[in-house]
This record gives sequence, C-alpha cells and structure tokens, in this order.
Amino acid sequence: MRDECPQQSVDRRSPKETIFGSRKLTSILHPASLSFALVGLLITTFAASTLYHSEKQTLGFRFEANIAKVQEAISDRMQAYSQVLRSGVAFISSSDEVTRNEWNTFVTSLNLDNVYPGMQGMGFIRVIDPSEKVDFEKKNRREGIDDFSVWPIQDRSTLTSVEFIEPLNNRNRRSLGYDMMADATRAIAMGRARDSGEPALSGSVILKQELETELRPGFLLFLPVYEGGKRPTSIEKRREAIVGYVYSAFRMNDFMDGLFGDLTNELGVKIYDADSTRGTTAMHAESTDAAPAFNTTMDIRVAGHTWTVNVFSLPDFENLLPRLSALAIALAGAALTLLGMIILADSKSTQEKATRIAEAMTETLREREADVTRLNKDLEKEVALRTARLEEANAELKSFSYTVSHDLKTPVRHINTLTEFLVEDHGDELSENASDYLNRIKRAAAHMNQLIDDILTLATCADAKFRRDEIDITAVATEISSTIENASQDRSIKFQIEPGMKANADSTVVRTTFQNLIENAVKFSATSQETLIEIGTTPHPFGFEFYVKDNGVGFDMKYSEKVFTLFKRLHTEPEYSGTGVGMATVRKLISRHRGWIRVESEKDKGTTFYFSFGKSDRSQETDLDSISPHHKPGRSSQPCTNTAASTTQAISP
Repeated sequence: MRDECPQQSVDRRSPKETIFGSRKLTSILHPASLSFALVGLLITTFAASTLYHSEKQTLGFRFEANIAKVQEAISDRMQAYSQVLRSGVAFISSSDEVTRNEWNTFVTSLNLDNVYPGMQGMGFIRVIDPSEKVDFEKKNRREGIDDFSVWPIQDRSTLTSVEFIEPLNNRNRRSLGYDMMADATRAIAMGRARDSGEPALSGSVILKQELETELRPGFLLFLPVYEGGKRPTSIEKRREAIVGYVYSAFRMNDFMDGLFGDLTNELGVKIYDADSTRGTTAMHAESTDAAPAFNTTMDIRVAGHTWTVNVFSLPDFENLLPRLSALAIALAGAALTLLGMIILADSKSTQEKATRIAEAMTETLREREADVTRLNKDLEKEVALRTARLEEANAELKSFSYTVSHDLKTPVRHINTLTEFLVEDHGDELSENASDYLNRIKRAAAHMNQLIDDILTLATCADAKFRRDEIDITAVATEISSTIENASQDRSIKFQIEPGMKANADSTVVRTTFQNLIENAVKFSATSQETLIEIGTTPHPFGFEFYVKDNGVGFDMKYSEKVFTLFKRLHTEPEYSGTGVGMATVRKLISRHRGWIRVESEKDKGTTFYFSFGKSDRSQETDLDSISPHHKPGRSSQPCTNTAASTTQAISP
C-alpha cells in the first residue's frame, strides 16, 4: 500500500506532504476528520451492539428448538432398544426350547457393540417355581456353567433367575443366576412389564456386572415373555402366563455417549431418576466451568418410568452466533471509517460529501434500530405456548434474517453510491492516492455485500423446510457443469459424470450442494494444466455416497475441519477468492437433511468430498447389493466410461 511506504520513488511528494507528514497529519486531526471518525466509530459500535443482542435473542430461540431434539433423541434411542427386546421375545416364543448356544448365535447376529451403544448385554430371565430350583440349576450346569446357582436365596412363592446373557464376558457372567425380583427397584419394573405387556424401564441401579472399583449408575429394560407367545387379555391371565423376561442392562454414561450428535459440544445434559432420587444424585451429569446462559429442566416419560432431564448451554453454543457476526461488522465499520478519514485528509473538497455519508449511515441505522425493536416486540407478543413459540420463532427468525440483511446492505449501497458521486463530481480534483482509496472502499463494500449474502444463506438453513422428491442427480450435475464450462472458455476443464444417479431429496439442498462443491473443485484446480472433475457414487456401509473429486491444489488433512468452519479459509484472498461461508452452509444444509459430508485430500494431489442426502438416497435401478465394491473415485468403472453423451460429461474447451 502507498501510504505504508512514503519514501518509495513512486510517491514524489516531500515528507511534509505525504500521508504521515506534518501537513497531512494536521489534516487528519482537523475537526471535520475527527468528527467523521467519531461518528463512524459510534455507528459501528451501535451496529455491532445491536446485532450482538439481537443474535443473542435468536440463540435463545435456537436453544428452545434444541430441547425438542434432546427429547426426540432419548425417545428414539429407547424405542430402538425396545425393538431389539421385541425381537428377542419373538425368537424365544418361536422355539419350544432355546439353548444357550442358540441364544449366543441370535445375540451375536444383532452386533450390539456397534449398532446399539450403551447396551452391556441382552439376556433372558426365567420365572421358576421354588420346587423346580434344584433341577433348573442342574440343567444349566450340564450346559457348561459349572458354578450356576440361583441367588440370593429368598423364601418367595415365585423365583426368577438370569438364565442366558450375551456376550458372556467376565462382567456379564457375574449376573448369571441372579434373582432380579430380590431387588425392589428391579422388581417394580418387572411387575410393570408383566402386567402391561410393554417394555418397562427400571429406576437407577448399580448393575451386577459392575466391579466394586467401578460402580456407575445404570438401568435395565424388561419385556415379558408369555406362554404361547401371545399377550393375554387381562392382568390376571398375564400373571398366570408369564414364563420369563427378555432384558438388557445399560450403563447410563454409555447410553448417552454420542446420543446428541452435532449438539454434543453445544449442550450439556444431566439426568435424574425422578421416581427415586430427583434433585439429589444424577444418573448422568456433564459439568461446565461457568454458569450457563440457558438452562431448563423437564420430565420425560421413558418406557413407563420418569426421568428428570436438565439441559443447559455450553460455551461453544453461547459463543456460536454473536461474536462472529458482530466482530465482522465492527472490523468492517472500523476499516471503512479509517478509509473515510484518509480520503478527507487527502482532499478538503470531499468534506461535505463525507458529512453526507455519515448522516446517511446514521439515518439508515436509526431506521434499522426501529425495525429491530418492532420485530422484538412482535416476537414477545406471539410467544405463548412452547410448540407455538418454536414455530413462530422460526418464522420470525427467517423474517429477521432478511431484514438484518437488507438493513446491513443499505449502508453499503449508500457508500457505493456516495463513492460514485465523489468520482463523478470531484474525480478530476482527487489525487492519485485519493482515487486509490476510493477504489479500496468500493472493493471492501463489494466484499462486505457478498459476506452478508453468504451469512443470510447460512442463517436461513436453520429453519428451511425440506421437501423430498425424486431428483435426477446426473441432470443437475450436468447442468451446473455446462454452465461453468461456458463461463470458463479460457481453461481446459473435463467433467466425468456418472449416469443414472438419483436421490430422494430436497431439490434446493441438492442444487446448493453440487453448485458449491463443483465451483470449489474448479476454483482450486486453476493451476492444473488440465482440470479433471469427477462426479459419481461409491459404496458405503449404509448404502452409498455421492462424491465430487478434483485434481487441484489439495491440502494437508490436519486442516480438514477448517474446511467446514465458518470464516475459516485455507488459502489467502489474493490466491483464491471467497468468504469462508460456502462449505459451512453446505454442511449445515446436509446435516439438517439428515445426511453427512466428509472430505479427503492430499496436498498437490486434489480433493474429494463424499456426502449423502440421508437414508432415502438411491440410484436408478441400483441397490446396495448391486454396487461393486471396487467402484471408487478415480477408477474407470463401467458406469462412467461406457455411456451416452447426453448423460456422461467429458467436457473440455
């Protein structure tokens, strides 16, 4: 920059005449320049403060929405585990006599460790008459459990005993033979399951599998097995027909592990057994160093048992929105104010224009304050019931985002307009430095305008309504690629697009995802002699993934998380243009669409993005079994090479 090197030969003015010479310094300290600086800083401070408080309120609405997600996640996981127990009941009911080896084979096929986190084991509890106790113990000893016995010894008319449990590791072996009815907490849940015929959750217990040095809170889930396999119609008949229970044991912390996905770093959760130790001892407790800004407590009914759930915000959640946007506004405002002062110091004839700019900015921000105040009052009036409050808050959030975007763009438009006035009316009077500063203002305003657009797009992701339709992915990728090819006639770009790709997804999510990924692939392959972009599918444990691969500059994988982080860029602005918002928007859209996205890259060897739009993805006339395990990005598989020109794109200028 010229003003940083006043002694270079390109600037022939004397030191006293340069920007930091005594004459220019006097001009900068002129009352008009100082007044402009004061007004600019006040406006910037007001804008950043208003945005900060408005976004903090928005964050409160988001916290309310996340509470519903917490409830849904707990309920969904418990429903899944209940379904596993139902399969166990069906397995036992369909056989005359289930052996220990048969139970082992059945439970092993469920793959509990990988598919059902937190489940310590799955077992069968036999209901026995005291007179049958000795024969029952001998039978199990003959099957290989030499030390099998029913314990503890109790004098009751009906006994129970854990006959099978898998996997039969050292921990689970400790529970074999245990009479669950001997413990009041377990007995209450078993009685509820027996009488209702439905899954029943126990209160907080210490599992018999636990070692004495590792005692942790847990719980059990029971489902009754009746003689004949069908649930009797009355409670009396159910009590007569009960033959046992399929059950599972859980450590509470293991059950909660990974339950909330992307919310794990944003929300903390504490769970209490509401029916026994409410408000005293937590079954699951996450801690935070500081008092949370958002906190709520609610009761959740789970399999006939009540948990008290305390949800609170973590620092990552509280700092998510306000700091980033407000800081961007503050920095942009400070930069524009500084440039305005330099322009005033370089030409006294611009003082009147600068005053008009400041007044226009002040008036515009006053109008925005009124808009924000009105919106806040409207939101407060419309929040009544929780469900209504969430729905209305989402609608107001969308309206608020567009309003903030408009009001932030208005000062930028004024700056552009007034800058053009300066050039038109006083262009001949301005020095070379002044003209350069005006161009910098225009570029800074253009970048800020694009940044506002990108932030708005990201903000609207939070309440976007998705509609899944059958989308021709090949057609979408072909259209976007053709548009890019026409706009890049000076480059050699080749596209390879797999034919017949389809997905059941929202059309806007699909188009936004492919538009960003393909444009990124082309942009970061600019230094390649011939750009090659591959678009296709590859097998995945849950079906398959789409991918977009390039042969561009790539990057070190230790920076992979920054690719999806808001305002984080791996390359400088002069190298590759951008705002650092595009990939964050793509990941947000795909995540809300119940899909996923990941990246693999190697420096100077290109980058590949893998992604899915959720479990409804499917390719035309293709299922998981028909996808070749060798169909990987970069291989010349049959679908990508032997195709008609209308569906496979091999484009070059």
